Amino acid sequence: MLDVKGFINCKAYMRFKPLITASGFLVINGKLIYVGDEDRVIKLANDLGGELVDLRGKVVLPGFIDAHLHLTALGESLRSIDLRGVKSIDDVKRILRDYSLKSDDYWLVDYGWDQELFPNGRLISRSDLDEAVSNRPVILVRSCMHVAVLNSKALSDLRLLERFKSSPDFLPSEGVVREEILYTIMEGMRRDLRKVVNDLKVSIDHLLANGVTTVGFVECDLQSFYALQLIKMTYGLPIRIRLYLSSKYLGAISNLGVLGGLGDDHLKLQGIKLFIDGSLGARMALLSQPYNDSEESYGVQVISRNELIKALNIAFNHELQVAIHAIGDKAIDIALSAYIETFGNVSKYRPVSYTHLRAHETRH
Repeated sequence: MLDVKGFINCKAYMRFKPLITASGFLVINGKLIYVGDEDRVIKLANDLGGELVDLRGKVVLPGFIDAHLHLTALGESLRSIDLRGVKSIDDVKRILRDYSLKSDDYWLVDYGWDQELFPNGRLISRSDLDEAVSNRPVILVRSCMHVAVLNSKALSDLRLLERFKSSPDFLPSEGVVREEILYTIMEGMRRDLRKVVNDLKVSIDHLLANGVTTVGFVECDLQSFYALQLIKMTYGLPIRIRLYLSSKYLGAISNLGVLGGLGDDHLKLQGIKLFIDGSLGARMALLSQPYNDSEESYGVQVISRNELIKALNIAFNHELQVAIHAIGDKAIDIALSAYIETFGNVSKYRPVSYTHLRAHETRH
């Protein structure tokens, strides 16, 4: 059965250079079939027994696509302090102190600070946060989301000195955590399913209000994946979400025989996310030359080239897209050389579905 809707009395943008607009468009079974004159839309809709919707002169644009988004973190950031653009540590402390007096949350998690905007360019430290708030745990995540600073209360509650004392990604005296430790902390804080569901719903509403209709949820954790399925089953998903799971789940995906594309138009497993290095602001991006302000530092390589090639092969054989984080020039070189070695002889590869179909035909 056809679901036909004709939208009329609008200004639908078809092209910007040169500018072309239309007064109507026709949608059949969720697909855009025709854009043009509203009289033709009315005729087509009536001929097909469809519904007409008067948009009362409103502007219509194609939905925006955000290909790289951290959907759960977006919801968390929308209910916390936005530290983007803050230009001094003193201002960070003042904002944090004021926020702590208004918030009922035990944990204070805030996003967006960037030490490059501070006069002295230094990272926020554990002692800075202790001066602002000492009786509740605080985590301030940098704008790159690869490094965070915790106050003493947070370090104590998370038992970080016991769990990660020897890790190079943990600087206890400064309260700084980076990369995998930060991801582990944030995953642990997302165990409250109701809060994750709420954060995801807030994110989705925010995106739709700004015209974003499709997102790539890059490095989705399992709790968020589960929460999205609950939202879809309970409320429906008014947005299209393409999931990129963490590469640490690649073994499970392989064992289960899961193929990329699993799902439907609104919630689909698209691929996996791999990290080769970190961010420039955290001095973790992998460079071929040392940092100008830190001559002993070249950044950090998170995954070996051999491990990367192995992951690429598994992903390809399961029809999964691979989103690779590579910021530094050396990290980019590693990514490109791994791709060349893996896919240099593309003739030996075939999509899994094609291989399976051919085998099926041969047996019958």
